[in-house]
Amino acid sequence: MGCDITAYGEVVLKRLLSDEEKNKIRTSHCHIWFESEFSTSNRNPDHALIRLTYDGKYWEDEMIEVLNVIANTAPIEKGIIEITGENRAHWRFIYENNEWKKQYGAVGFGQAAFEKAPFIDRIYTHDEAAKIVELFETVLDNAGIVVPSPEDDEKDPDNHACLYGSVYSYLTDNIEDILKDLLERSANFADIISDVYSGDY
Repeated sequence: MGCDITAYGEVVLKRLLSDEEKNKIRTSHCHIWFESEFSTSNRNPDHALIRLTYDGKYWEDEMIEVLNVIANTAPIEKGIIEITGENRAHWRFIYENNEWKKQYGAVGFGQAAFEKAPFIDRIYTHDEAAKIVELFETVLDNAGIVVPSPEDDEKDPDNHACLYGSVYSYLTDNIEDILKDLLERSANFADIISDVYSGDY
């Protein structure tokens, strides 16, 4: 296609990757050159997490080729790549039934329009809140910090999560409330100003 896009996504694999496999994924690119960040899933330390970002021209066949390299390297637990193109077009690739599927975003007004759009992009605020909490978990894990929770006695000995039980739920629920408020304000045409503080917080 050749239009300008930005893309961001995460792929969780059902096992960890060797350095050779990571290098294979890094070097599988042609026109589509993802920035690839490798880590482990905070939910399951035995699973690999790959964060992918891209900003440039869109070449669909080559993007799918890169994603298939990942899929052929190790079994995928879940994967989604969200894309914003020119004129604010939105679409994504999601891994379902052992293949990458393309889904388009749709704009509609009212419940009827929502029900008629089979590929409408849905925002699961709890999922988004969990992603943010995972960033905190990564920082804590890198610092060797485990935040105590009232439920620690119930924790599985093999569970090394830095945030657990009601502590994890407290953060996730409150971040979700903030996200819902932001989405409401955005729907009411609030201006989005990035990279600067307002001075009121």
